[in-house]
Amino acid sequence: MNKSSFRSFDLKIRGIPLYTGFVFFICILSIVSVYGLVIGAGLNPFSSTLKKQYSVEMKVDVDHGGSIIEDKIDSRLNSQSSKLENIYRKNKNITVNELIKKFEIENYSWELIQSVDEKIPRIFTEFLPVDITNVVSIKKRKNLFIATVIPLVLLVNEEILSDRIRVLKLLEDKKSYEQLNFKDREWLKKLIERYELKEFDYIELLTRMDVIPPSLAIAQAAEESGWGTSRFAREGNALFGLYTFKKSAGMRPLRQDDGQQYLVKTYDSLLAAVRSYIHNLNYHNAYASFREKRLIQRKKYDALDSIKLTHELSRYSVRGKEYVETIQKIISSNALEKLDQKTLFLK
Repeated sequence: MNKSSFRSFDLKIRGIPLYTGFVFFICILSIVSVYGLVIGAGLNPFSSTLKKQYSVEMKVDVDHGGSIIEDKIDSRLNSQSSKLENIYRKNKNITVNELIKKFEIENYSWELIQSVDEKIPRIFTEFLPVDITNVVSIKKRKNLFIATVIPLVLLVNEEILSDRIRVLKLLEDKKSYEQLNFKDREWLKKLIERYELKEFDYIELLTRMDVIPPSLAIAQAAEESGWGTSRFAREGNALFGLYTFKKSAGMRPLRQDDGQQYLVKTYDSLLAAVRSYIHNLNYHNAYASFREKRLIQRKKYDALDSIKLTHELSRYSVRGKEYVETIQKIISSNALEKLDQKTLFLK
C-alpha cells in the first residue's frame, strides 16, 4: 500500500465516532461503519496487484452453471456457525405465509420498495419456504427470495469486513509477521490457510479478503436456483450451483450424461451456502481476474460495480459469455444494484 492510500484510509477510520463502553459495541459499530464505506462510498483501495496465481484442482460443473468449489473449504467456514446460534431458529418447514408474518413482525419491508439507504432487519432464515413454488405471482416470489437471501449476504460481508479491519490494524502497526504476538500470528496463520496463500502477504490477503456486491450475489443465486424454486435449493440449500464429488455432501442431478460423477453441493443452511459461494470467489485461482478487477475498481472509482465485475465470471459457467450476459440482465432488469447500498440494523 502506498503512503497516500494508507493515509486516506486512516482518515476515514479516524472519522468514525469513538465511544467509551463495551469493546464489543465499539467493534460492531466499526464493522458497520466500514461496511458503509465499502459498499456505499467505497474503501480507499490498495495499490497492489495479484502477484501470484496458485494452482488448485478445479472441479467444474458442466451441467448447471459450471461452478467451481473445493470441498476442503467447508470445515473452515463451518467453524464460524457457532457465532450465530443465538439468532437462528431451525424450521425446515416454514411456509411463505409464516415467513411473511415474521417479516411483518420485524417491520421488514420485504417487498424492497424502501429507499436505498434504509437498513435491513437482522432476520436470518435457514431454509427457503417449503411452498415457495406455489407462489403464483412472479414478482412476489422474486421479492420474497431477495428478502430472504439479502440479509445473509450482508451478514457474510460483515464477517469478512470484521477480519479485514483487524488485518488493516496490524498493517497500520507496520509489524512483520515475526514481530506480531502469538495470538495475532495464529489468527493470521488460519487466514493464510483459508485464502490459499502459500506465504504471508498483507496486500495479497487483503486483496482476497473483500466483500461481494449484494446485487451480484443475488443475481447469481437467482440464476442458479431458479429464484429459489429448484429442487437443489429447496431440499439442499444449494443456491449457487456449486458442485462436489463427495457422495455424502451433495444431490445427484436427475439428468446426467454417462461418465459424469458430480453432485450438487448441499448445505445445512442458506447461510452456509452464501459463505461457501463468497469464499469461492475470494480464494479460487479461477477468479483471480475477478479479484483484480475488484481491486482496480476500488482504486479508480472508489466503489464496486457489479455489472462490470460480471465480465470476470465467464469461468463460473461453461456457458461463458452467455452466462455473464444473463447475470447482467438479472441485475439490471430487477434493479438489484440498489441492494448494494443496504446495511443491516444494529441490535
